[in-house]
Amino acid sequence: MHLQRIKAFTQERFDVLRSLHAERSSGLGIACSVANTIEEVICQLYQHALEQRTEEERAAVVEQLALVAVAGFGRRDVAPHSDVDVWFLHRRDPHKVVLDFIKVLVRDIWDVGFELGQNVGTVGNILALSKQEVLPGTALIDARYLLGQRQLHDDLVTRYRRHLNRGGAATLYEKTVRSVASDQEKFGTTSHLLEPDVKKTVGGLRDLHLIHWLGSALYEAPEPHELERRGLIGTDEARILTDAHDFLLRVRIDLHLHAGKAADVLLRSEQMRIAKEWGYHDSPSMLAVEQFMRDYFRRTTAVEEIVQRFVARSRPRHMARRVQERLVTWRTGKWFRVGPLGAGVIPRYQVEVFGSLACTLELARLASLYHYDFEFETLDAMREVYGVLPHPKEGDDSDAAGDLDPEAVRIFLELLKTPGGMAKVLRRLHEVGVLERLIPEFEHARCLLQFNAYHKYTVDEHTFVMLGFAEELVLNDGLLGRVYEKIKRLDLLHLAILLHDVGKGYEEDHSKVGARITRVVAERFGFNAEEHKTVVFLVEHHLLLSQIAFHRDITDKKLLIDFARTVGTVERLRMLYVLTVVDVEAVGPGTMNQWRADILADLFRRTARLLGEEHPLVESEVKSEEVRRRLAKTAGADERAMAFLDLIPNEMLEEQTDEQILAHWRRWQDFTPDQVAILNAEYRPAGDSVTLTVVSHEETSDASFSLICGALTAHNMEILSARIRTLGDKTILDQFDVKDKHHTGPPTPERCRQLATTVRRLLAGELKIQDVLWSSLPSAFVTRKRIVGRETTQVVVDSKGSEEFTIIEIFTPNRRGLLYTMAKSLHRLGLRVHLAKIATYSDEVVDVFYVQENDGRKVDSEGREKGIKEQLVDDIHRLADDPRSLVL
Repeated sequence: MHLQRIKAFTQERFDVLRSLHAERSSGLGIACSVANTIEEVICQLYQHALEQRTEEERAAVVEQLALVAVAGFGRRDVAPHSDVDVWFLHRRDPHKVVLDFIKVLVRDIWDVGFELGQNVGTVGNILALSKQEVLPGTALIDARYLLGQRQLHDDLVTRYRRHLNRGGAATLYEKTVRSVASDQEKFGTTSHLLEPDVKKTVGGLRDLHLIHWLGSALYEAPEPHELERRGLIGTDEARILTDAHDFLLRVRIDLHLHAGKAADVLLRSEQMRIAKEWGYHDSPSMLAVEQFMRDYFRRTTAVEEIVQRFVARSRPRHMARRVQERLVTWRTGKWFRVGPLGAGVIPRYQVEVFGSLACTLELARLASLYHYDFEFETLDAMREVYGVLPHPKEGDDSDAAGDLDPEAVRIFLELLKTPGGMAKVLRRLHEVGVLERLIPEFEHARCLLQFNAYHKYTVDEHTFVMLGFAEELVLNDGLLGRVYEKIKRLDLLHLAILLHDVGKGYEEDHSKVGARITRVVAERFGFNAEEHKTVVFLVEHHLLLSQIAFHRDITDKKLLIDFARTVGTVERLRMLYVLTVVDVEAVGPGTMNQWRADILADLFRRTARLLGEEHPLVESEVKSEEVRRRLAKTAGADERAMAFLDLIPNEMLEEQTDEQILAHWRRWQDFTPDQVAILNAEYRPAGDSVTLTVVSHEETSDASFSLICGALTAHNMEILSARIRTLGDKTILDQFDVKDKHHTGPPTPERCRQLATTVRRLLAGELKIQDVLWSSLPSAFVTRKRIVGRETTQVVVDSKGSEEFTIIEIFTPNRRGLLYTMAKSLHRLGLRVHLAKIATYSDEVVDVFYVQENDGRKVDSEGREKGIKEQLVDDIHRLADDPRSLVL
């Protein structure tokens, strides 16, 4: 009965805390109240358990046992479903009743509903464990007496402090810093992750715990105001840490309360919910959730920077290390020094150096040249002088940068043209506000969220990741590295990368806004007409090459000529190619796959030849000739073999080995129009995906594409991308990149045979697609409904972009059976698909179809275009509203 009563008491208290949270009470205050509630519950359980004992047993428990709150519970820094860490200290050789009492109390704490983390032992046992391992060592820093024999608690705390003061603090420093860094490797090494772990991602609560632990262990100053009083951090830093701690605790408490369990990852759905509940509202240029996450990232970024500086300054250094650092630090020029601690300014020259933007940038150039970071004292001094300028509103004609010293611009461009440590240095200049003295418009990108599942980073972090990828190309010995090496003005390329997304977060298209901002920057930097034109072009058209490569037929000569005309010069094409590749790579892990890399390279080569560069033939063309010669030796003068090579697309020849192509030909020899065959199933370990090459014939079924899509869906294969080509002899060649939901690793021959059999029987009319799909769909999928607003799907019908085909472009959220639904829709509309490019971007897809009417004409009327749009939107949203539409 007592447990029910205590559970009811706990629920009542937590309901009060939920109300306080809804009223936007302090996160620190609520965390403290949660800890107090837990403490009160444990006291009640302790007292009840004690009352069940005899007087002699009670005396033994009180004399020989102490309960100590540690870790987050010890410092009263807990969310509603955090672990409750309690240590049970007992004397050596305790009375049996003491150990029995601990078991009962542990059981009751669990039964009430708390996740208990406990240690049981003597002071000596616990102390030895805390000296050896990180978690007990940091937990003990926050030890707080709860119940029982206080002397045991006091003895433990006193002996541990003595250990810290006698060198243990230095050991704890090394172990703790390594442990936190290791955790952050798993949960996010940047504070700009778009779905951060509030506790363990860089800049989160764990970083605040780190500064608390180190402050306590090294200086006996665990709180920001104590560190400030001792001169270890500044007044602003103490205020920022306290504010961030309160904000992050509010977020974590909200996540716990909403989930009804421990939940520390700020998922996109939670971001939207919290933004709404906390009173954020959409503005013309930024969604409510983007505003909330900008507030979040600004705090975590500040925490990351402060903690980095504190950790660096607090690192215990023995005399031998100090002497070594002094010996290997050298002076460069009048003002600067470079060594193991980074690039810095000799202290007596700091006022002179930081009073000049040109001198400050010269230090940055040296740091980049030698691949060093800045000394933290130097960063602090820079931050004091430069701070962060307010960003003028877009469209404001005033120039917040004022008149720039031409020497400062010259040095900045020198920094941009020298790969090595450039990205790291530019990130630091952004942190302390120096970059904004040159480009105040970049302040708008600080902690700016791109609210979609495709991007992993904020705009500013994405930009610096791009710059890092770009400068690493000096080590790339492939096509991309050779192209990067040939670029004459790397400074203009890197400046364009820096500015390419600066137009995000405004109402208008970000490429257009970015181009306008770039014109202002180019004028400010004193660029000549050609420099001005180049950097503006790169920003305005930074998406053009990827849009054509991923969503258009790159063998279309008219398209290529128009693209080449837009680009204008080979130098610009090189820059655009590099910018595009690193842009895709920097979106997040896995966004650049082999197919995307190959098709971007193919488009680059084709366009370079049109622009007159003495460029080798497209590799696929060279390979085609080589394979043709080798195949001729193998197959003699077989006309069918030569015809086979003529039919296979160049990009397929480029991707496949000679052995694979020959194997395709052997299968092709046995292929007849009434068959379907999987020519190849190539496993790609990087993404655990499979590229399937399927061959069929137009005579078999005029719905072959939709039926193959349906078969893949029925076999639980998620279609990531697709390419379809109708060849000259009416053979249809389909390539699908798929992820097998029921199998990892390379596909088995049996799995391929099953799929080929299903497709063949569907094309022959022996099976109905509805039956195949119905039998494969899980009941949960069939019965549940997912409503997606119609505004999330966009269909564009373009009959002018190609001389022979109408291009249909579809933007919509991804869902199971989507490609089959679209292919079926096009078939019902009487449209033949000649080419399809299917691109999946996390939870969104951009699907492009080159189609003709059944009689070979393009779509030639506005009414017909409107009907196509309406039918596609209706079918797509019928699938979203009711998944059973797949089989209806």
